[in-house]
Amino acid sequence: MKKLIIVLVALSITVVGMSQNLIRGSIQQGSAPNKVNVVFIPTYNSLPAAPAPGEYVNYVSVSIGIPQSEAATASIDLSKITIQGVGPFTGLVFTPAVGTGYNKTLNVQSGGSNGTGNEQLKIFSWVSTNLGAVTGMSWTAGTPFTGVTITFNSTVVPPPTAKIKLLDLSNEGGADDGNSLFVVSTNANGDVTDYDPVTGFFRSLTGQAGSNNATVGTYTTGDRFVQTDLLISLPVTLTSFSGYKNGGKNTLNWTVASEVNNRGFEVLRSADGVNYSSIGFVNSQVGGFSNSEQHYTFDDNSPSGKKQYYQLNQKDIDGRSKLSGIVMITRDKPTTLDISGLFPNPARTEVKLMIEAPQAGKITLLVSDMNGKTVIQKIESVGLGSNTVPVDITKLATGRYLVKLLCQSSDCETAGVMFNKE
Repeated sequence: MKKLIIVLVALSITVVGMSQNLIRGSIQQGSAPNKVNVVFIPTYNSLPAAPAPGEYVNYVSVSIGIPQSEAATASIDLSKITIQGVGPFTGLVFTPAVGTGYNKTLNVQSGGSNGTGNEQLKIFSWVSTNLGAVTGMSWTAGTPFTGVTITFNSTVVPPPTAKIKLLDLSNEGGADDGNSLFVVSTNANGDVTDYDPVTGFFRSLTGQAGSNNATVGTYTTGDRFVQTDLLISLPVTLTSFSGYKNGGKNTLNWTVASEVNNRGFEVLRSADGVNYSSIGFVNSQVGGFSNSEQHYTFDDNSPSGKKQYYQLNQKDIDGRSKLSGIVMITRDKPTTLDISGLFPNPARTEVKLMIEAPQAGKITLLVSDMNGKTVIQKIESVGLGSNTVPVDITKLATGRYLVKLLCQSSDCETAGVMFNKE
């Protein structure tokens, strides 16, 4: 199982007239299985609120890294992960930093989730530039507090669960490496001292309720990290959604890789692909939480017309919701793998393939240019019947392209379908 890593570094706070003051770091599971808390352990007492203004927190940066294969890394969307200041840092607003979303490979020396070996990371970063707008923050020397909560809100693939790390990249030497997380704090005069990382910045947690502990490890560069002992769950991961005519009804099938806070799925239907109405609700069959693959089915017993469009509205226990892709049903259960359509054409950023699959499984999708060179190759999961699979073409040059599918379970290949990239 791959690991998911939160990347953070040394945190230091400034107080005038004193030696360097530091806040050390750790991490643990948050209030839900899909949340992690960044735990801060200060070495000094914050400035008192009186006389005003007390302690300023001027700047905070946070980076997270997710080890993935190249194919899976490309599917990770920064918007699916949120970060929030809590406790003394309530009110801090984080925005994506410049240069976020780059790849990095690190070598674990000891203490990793899977022992030693290379980890490939995709690193995302946020910053909060406060400039003294929030005052009255306080903490006590030696008393840990949670200052940041990170939540995984929707699909992140793979895996369904992972151990999370805080780590230091100060020895990596790249342009984007160094202090992956630090805080600058000042007094009323705005004085700032050094905020470089220090040896032993990270701290293990022991004796926490429910084994919610953390363990320190190292990389071969000498950089250190601390990781959760618990696996952190990721949200509902919809891996396929399909349907087919089944006599006088339409049968829908979908598969999820994992579930967190999932109340269930509202089934929506449309005759024109624009205006949808609810025709039923399917409750989570695992009580909202699962780290294993789950399969769902729904029968529409009263379809009308030659063509029907369907969509799922996945609803969380806390009231959030997310729409799936669209499935269009026009035919009976297919007997061969086929591309029945493609839209829009021409396209600029994305084309959607309408795939007819005789069975659930994985297929290889190939996009080639007019010289026969493969420019996109990816593995997709499909369900029995009609599927709609999006293909990102943002990086393709303007021109004409051919799409075809290869079976993975047997020796088969579909006829090609052409599209134009504007």
